[in-house]
Amino acid sequence: GINDLKAIAKGNELCNAYSLDTISMGDVISFAMECFENKLFTREETGGIELTFGNAEAMLKTIELVVKREGIGDLLAEGTARAAQKIGKGAMEFAMQVKGLDIPMHEPRLKAALGLGYAVNPHGADHCANMHDTMVAGRGLERLKPLGILEPLPADDLGPSKVSLFRYVQQERIVRDCLTICSFVPYDVEQLSDILAVVTGWNTGTVEMLRVAERTLTMARLFNIREGFTAADDKLPDRFFQPKRNGALSTKFYSAEELEKAKSYYYALMGWDADGVPTPERLQELGIE
Repeated sequence: GINDLKAIAKGNELCNAYSLDTISMGDVISFAMECFENKLFTREETGGIELTFGNAEAMLKTIELVVKREGIGDLLAEGTARAAQKIGKGAMEFAMQVKGLDIPMHEPRLKAALGLGYAVNPHGADHCANMHDTMVAGRGLERLKPLGILEPLPADDLGPSKVSLFRYVQQERIVRDCLTICSFVPYDVEQLSDILAVVTGWNTGTVEMLRVAERTLTMARLFNIREGFTAADDKLPDRFFQPKRNGALSTKFYSAEELEKAKSYYYALMGWDADGVPTPERLQELGIE
């Protein structure tokens, strides 16, 4: 709720100087503000800081407290999920995170497949190893043609065709991660394979690269299963299943039922069973049995 550009720039500068992720820091501060406004902790517990939405000074002070792990900053330095668990009293309702990773600014009530990506990504609410639905609603569609994505789909669609497109785009994003190539460089997947072939001399192509991405994603899934994660962790905060109080999304919300259907279809496309566990056949096919 802060619109003071100088304060925002200063907050960004502090995060960069202290090696803090700006997305998670912003989420932690907004979480703290919502907890404060709902009286889950007092001014005494915040060290006298009036942690209300729109308070630029409070935002800057909180960054410093988190860095030094002083006062309320020691709790908030754990991130929204762990802080909410420690606070109790319903604080988890205000923790905008998936699998402990804080949600970026990109809104799943507008971008439906992006919300699916937040839910199913092995590391939580990542907007990078993900599909921004506006890409396939028109803008940016040209770069996706090598993946077989030829026709636009509405940004709020979450049917089988959109889920299938999401899977391909997610894998293309993971290819970029594997190659350590910036997501903002506008190469299509065929150009990525050409670059890799030229640099390494490998006779590779799009199919092999997407297969590497699927193997990477499946290995991450297996790691999570070993560590105790289940399909129940592939979820979004309840807030996205409600409309916003005002503005463009005041009459629109994410459908929990549609998300569950999309998850099931995604699992099937990935060769995972109904519980989100990769099947022995798919593991063998990927060479990671």
